[in-house]
Amino acid sequence: MSIDSKDYHDIYMENIQQKETIDNLQHQLTRICKYESHQNAPNYEKMKTKEKTTAQKTILKIGLLILAISFIAMAFFTAYAFVQLKNVSEKNDLVIKEAKDNNDVKGIIQAHSARKDDKDDDRDDDEDEFKLKLKPFRKYFFNVGMRNDYRLQECQGSQFKQTFPDVDYAFFGYNILKGYPLSVGHDPGFTYPIFDVDYSKGKQSADCKYSIPEGLVVVADVSCVTSFSSTTVQNKYEFSKSLSVSASVRGGGWGVSFSASAGYKESSSQMSTGESVFILSTAKCTYYFSKFITEKPPRFSEAFLSWVDKLKRTDAREIYFNFFETYGTHFPTYTTFGSRFTYEHKMNSKLFQSKREKGVNVAVEASYSGLFSVGGGINMDSSQQEAASDFSNSVETKTITVGAPPPANGDAMTWASTVKDSPVPMEYKLLSIENLFSEHYMKHLKIDYEKIAGNIKRFKLDYCKYLRDLGEIDSCDNLTPGIMLTRTRLFDHYKSRALSTFGECIDLCLQNINCEAVTFCKTCSEYERTCYMYKNINGHTVSGAGSDDWESAVFPSKINDILNFENTNIIGVPRSSESKTETVTSKNECKNLCINDAHCVAFTFCTCPDVKIKCHLYAGNRINEMINKQGSTTSFISNRAEEPNANISQNTNSTIEPAATELPTQTSTSQPTLI
Repeated sequence: MSIDSKDYHDIYMENIQQKETIDNLQHQLTRICKYESHQNAPNYEKMKTKEKTTAQKTILKIGLLILAISFIAMAFFTAYAFVQLKNVSEKNDLVIKEAKDNNDVKGIIQAHSARKDDKDDDRDDDEDEFKLKLKPFRKYFFNVGMRNDYRLQECQGSQFKQTFPDVDYAFFGYNILKGYPLSVGHDPGFTYPIFDVDYSKGKQSADCKYSIPEGLVVVADVSCVTSFSSTTVQNKYEFSKSLSVSASVRGGGWGVSFSASAGYKESSSQMSTGESVFILSTAKCTYYFSKFITEKPPRFSEAFLSWVDKLKRTDAREIYFNFFETYGTHFPTYTTFGSRFTYEHKMNSKLFQSKREKGVNVAVEASYSGLFSVGGGINMDSSQQEAASDFSNSVETKTITVGAPPPANGDAMTWASTVKDSPVPMEYKLLSIENLFSEHYMKHLKIDYEKIAGNIKRFKLDYCKYLRDLGEIDSCDNLTPGIMLTRTRLFDHYKSRALSTFGECIDLCLQNINCEAVTFCKTCSEYERTCYMYKNINGHTVSGAGSDDWESAVFPSKINDILNFENTNIIGVPRSSESKTETVTSKNECKNLCINDAHCVAFTFCTCPDVKIKCHLYAGNRINEMINKQGSTTSFISNRAEEPNANISQNTNSTIEPAATELPTQTSTSQPTLI
């Protein structure tokens, strides 16, 4: 079938119309899409803007917080720096004012500050001083306690530096008469600062952790031992010796150490009766120690220099006594800081003697008791706990805490962690204060330091007597463990041991339960030096005689009843008047007189027919030596001697047991033949 032209035309027109329709539909679809897109656009932009605003606010808040913290920190450091500068300025103004008011003190302070011998060195010091004034503007050292632990620090930075707590004690003076190491809290012997505590030069420890004051070496030394060491004390001599472990002294002549303190007087008065024995049990925790640099000492404090100016103007005893009261009699050269925990046990003398005769080591029992009290018996077997309990039930106990006490669980590490908060001086070595008045320490001062040192030495004992007159001290006589007998040799010993010195011989006797007297050859060769010991045994005799080569000692505190020396007489000053003893006809009467006399420690009774007064009484400080005398008996009585009674004569004739196998060889230095 054929298609004509009209049909082609119709088909063409229909296609055109359909195309237009499609174009219109596409155009409408495009308009609809654009319209919908236009309608949704505001919500999208609004959400996007809101999210952006929230993020900006968060960032702004964080920035403001950081800025505020930075501002506070800067304000703190700025304020601290201004305070430091103000303090320095005020101190300098004060020094200038004081110098104007007192030209002499000014001269002393300026001379002390110079520390140089010539003008060139003075100019160097001026430069150093100028640099020192500029130093606070360049670098700051903030000193805080060791409690804060800043481990990573740079030596040259401006960060915090730790200081050793309570190191100030190392710069104080010390009064050896008024001190008492067993005092609860701080030792009352510490006085006022002799030296300035100076951190201005920025001296640090080798690890850069700690600031160190000028003139000292300070070293951390943490060591804690919760086990107890115990010492037995039976008399004033042993008590003073035990205290000297904590406060050792170089430079004597001041009298009896610690004797003016209340604690010493209380304990020693109970010992003097012979009724009580004290056992001291101690545990220690060391935190650090300091050493005084003698080659480059710290600067004297201005107050101390003012006192030096007073001393140079006078020789008056009263001024020097006031100086001793203010700055003490000694100064520390070595100080250990930490804590000390002590039990002071008081035991009846008879019970103590009974325990020792049974072979019981009372000091060991005391150590067990201390460990049990602190740790509750941890790590102790049943026998040790039983010994601790038995000891605790037989004593009166006083607890003395210096610094932080040990923890209840007895752990040494726990104790160390608490000690660092409050370490105090627990052991110290002391040097007599006149040593400061020497060329080494005062050559730059315009004073006659040798004159002042001489006055201090001259007034040492007078100061002790001054305190005695005030009733603060009983006696200024040096303590001895017993009665020292010069040029005297004893015979018929019960025990001997080779020793080097008389002091070692005395210590050996004090430690031996049976020993009551000793004799020692001071001129013998080293290989012949022997300590001979004596004790009281019924049925045996002992005697003594004069000898320039020997010295002896008798210990009344260790005598059970009486110690007799046959054919022996005392060289000394009798205590009794003739009116009391001229009618005495028996040894027993003479003994009763001595026991009833509070100061009598020995008596002699002679059966010699040509002697009118047969009985003489002696105080301990009036006995010099003993010599041989036929028919005379010398008797030393116990400090614990009881009132005389009907049975007192039962032990009158008890004397010393000889040991024939241990008699000393008869040589040129041996005992002379008795007449």
